[in-house]
Amino acid sequence: MDPIRNIIKVRVNNQDYLYQYENAWDKEKQRSYSKHRTTVGKLVNGKVQLGRKFLANHPQYKDIEFKFEDHKLIALSDMPAVNDAGVNAVLSKTFPLNAGASYVLKEIAQQDGLLGDLKTVFPHHWKDLLALAMFFVIYPER
Repeated sequence: MDPIRNIIKVRVNNQDYLYQYENAWDKEKQRSYSKHRTTVGKLVNGKVQLGRKFLANHPQYKDIEFKFEDHKLIALSDMPAVNDAGVNAVLSKTFPLNAGASYVLKEIAQQDGLLGDLKTVFPHHWKDLLALAMFFVIYPER
């Protein structure tokens, strides 16, 4: 699991609070400023305790322990285990859809002449580029 980045620790009344921030550049003043800052949680005895609001917006972190290090929250444990039957059920249903989408995209690329152009410009890597384009069409959220 990737760490949660851009975390700052702020001490208020002997309690360390964690905030996720986003900076922006002010062209006129020639300096950065804090554009957006949201509460992540707090540090209790060296452990990260995620806040209710943060967990409501990011429920995928509910059962995961984190440590705060170098402006990042690093997962101490991975995501909760998923049983193999559930994974196989999902994969068996999505594989035909992905294979169908790949076939359709390849046919479209061939009909539009894009496939021939890829083969001409990138004779050794056209398959990799086509596969990469298909990946981002099939999984646009990545």
